[in-house]
Amino acid sequence: MHFTFMTEFCTASLPAQAVRIFAGIFNEPDQPLFNVVPLYDWQASSLNILKEVRRGKLDGTAILVHHCQYAPTDGGEAASRYASNMGRSASHAVARDSLVLLAAAPAPAGGLWTKRAITSVGDLKGVRVCVFDFESGVLLRQLGAEPVTADWCRARESIVAKEMDAVLCSGDEATSLSLSQHFRYFSAVRYPRSACALLISARTFRRLSVTQQDAIRQAGRSVEYQLAAVAPYQEQIIFENLHNLGVHVDSRPAAELSAAFAGSPLVVA
Repeated sequence: MHFTFMTEFCTASLPAQAVRIFAGIFNEPDQPLFNVVPLYDWQASSLNILKEVRRGKLDGTAILVHHCQYAPTDGGEAASRYASNMGRSASHAVARDSLVLLAAAPAPAGGLWTKRAITSVGDLKGVRVCVFDFESGVLLRQLGAEPVTADWCRARESIVAKEMDAVLCSGDEATSLSLSQHFRYFSAVRYPRSACALLISARTFRRLSVTQQDAIRQAGRSVEYQLAAVAPYQEQIIFENLHNLGVHVDSRPAAELSAAFAGSPLVVA
């Protein structure tokens, strides 16, 4: 039996890691229970991928969702309990039982990518900051910045055109290679993180035997465990990677600046 799990993110991203771990559990040479085909860097939005998964045209996906608080997953048996944490499109699908949540893991903490050092809230005044959701824009406007909300494709075009002074997003490898070419400073303000969700189509899941469903649930728990095991080291890995790219990292920004970003759930790109 073949499954196709697709994510829009590149191979270095957390969603791609989740798909890769899940596929690796089953793609063993000795009579695998399933064959999972992982596909990365699909040039479409998460919403379109979710539509394909809900319809059963794709078997599963891994996406980044809008809030960071997840209870430990039970492999889909009560996935609707987590629906409020998944963003509108995904949560509605889980609540309607068209998606099954297999695993959830926090994404890397984010920060401010800038062209000059930002050491205080006052330094944000008038700065054009690219953000990826409404709440982030509200927060930045309160801090005196000029937020510009955009999706990642439009953001990249604006960055290349030098229409942005800063970007609020993660420093993981998926974004650092691109942003380090334009922004030489990264302030680790550590705003609340989004989460990565590994999802399977309920249509696909219901076609499986009880034994196969149990294997899928167990694989989801294994993905969650493995991602949680490396989470404490993610920040240090990110900082080292940024340093190697020539980015000046402020790993301990001023308390005033960190506190300004601490209370709002922002989206990681």
